[in-house]
Amino acid sequence: MLYWHWITIGVSLMAVEMLIPSFFFLWLGAAAILVGAIMFFVPDLWWSYQWTLFAVIGIGSFFLSRAVMKNKPMTSASLLNKRGKMLIGNVVTVETAIVNGKGKAKVGDSVWSVTGPDLPVGASAKVIGANGTELKVEKV
Repeated sequence: MLYWHWITIGVSLMAVEMLIPSFFFLWLGAAAILVGAIMFFVPDLWWSYQWTLFAVIGIGSFFLSRAVMKNKPMTSASLLNKRGKMLIGNVVTVETAIVNGKGKAKVGDSVWSVTGPDLPVGASAKVIGANGTELKVEKV
């Protein structure tokens, strides 16, 4: 294959990544473009070496990216769609008394289900955890 074949394949794989977000086609596309760049400088590379390079670079870059992303610290941007986790550490007001470990608390302009120690209406509680749409609280 010629260098421009690999670059075309790479761009196509990246387009597939935009249509079907999976975080896998991105790295295969980058590997194909890299093989295309190598082919530009070494045009006589055998086809078996081309495909081996593509496989090694694609799979290696995928696993390398997974390792890097796994060790990335949590930031407010990474919690963007995890509202419950963003509330950890906030103090909320008990809206419906917490009885037998279940109740409701006012958070800003919304009301959330909460679990924690029994507390009366109007008491303050600190959010210490979140499980979906349910907050875990403790007495302040």
